[in-house]
Amino acid sequence: MDNICHKGTVKEIAGNTLFVEIERSAACATCQAKSACLTSNKRDEIIPVPTHEPDAFHVGEAVNIHLKKSMGAKAIVIAYLCPFLMLTVGLFVTYYFTKNELLSIGVAFGATTLYFLFIKKIENRLRKHFTFSVSKINE
Repeated sequence: MDNICHKGTVKEIAGNTLFVEIERSAACATCQAKSACLTSNKRDEIIPVPTHEPDAFHVGEAVNIHLKKSMGAKAIVIAYLCPFLMLTVGLFVTYYFTKNELLSIGVAFGATTLYFLFIKKIENRLRKHFTFSVSKINE
């Protein structure tokens, strides 16, 4: 399967959206993306999951939520790689031209801050792009 899958519990149903609490999983220990994901270091999180069949689920039910692996890779690039590049490029390019360490650090942090402000501004578009799907657990 070409999906990242997490087991969770339906905590709330509002309209066509399920609010699923992701549980920590032992599978995280063997996951290849565990160093980038950090779910094992976070507390449980509630994720809104749109569905066309909200009546098929009930509060307290165990479900699987899915995200395409390609979306997971894009999230890692947006959250980790791009800010790292902004920081390092800002630092080294500014230092190359000015030879001023303090200015270089300021420009690097400023560029990284602007990047995160830009991400915050387009957050709603990103939420539409990074959508989860839900399925019942077959036992």
